[in-house]
Amino acid sequence: MTKTFDYKGLTLTPTDLSFSYEELQKILTFEGAITHERLKGFDFHYFLMPEYELNGLLAKIGSAERQAKRIYYITGQLVSSDLKNLTVAGYYLPTNWGFMHVLIKK
Repeated sequence: MTKTFDYKGLTLTPTDLSFSYEELQKILTFEGAITHERLKGFDFHYFLMPEYELNGLLAKIGSAERQAKRIYYITGQLVSSDLKNLTVAGYYLPTNWGFMHVLIKK
């Protein structure tokens, strides 16, 4: 597993958390997700990142990590879907299009 790294104002820390497919289906949410696309007509908050930066981050993580369903703890600042500069702090699962928010209760 790689160590914590910074990318464009975000700090990503890989975790050793793992979940079955069924468990993931219950805790993944688009609320708080990170994407480059404006999702019109949806009534939840998410974070926006420029497409080239998001693609660069996903490339840095690599497809093997995405296929392994590695959960990352991400902190930093991003623009929210309502165009406010907000703090990101949570668990995320990288996908081919961005990051799904993982609802983990501690």
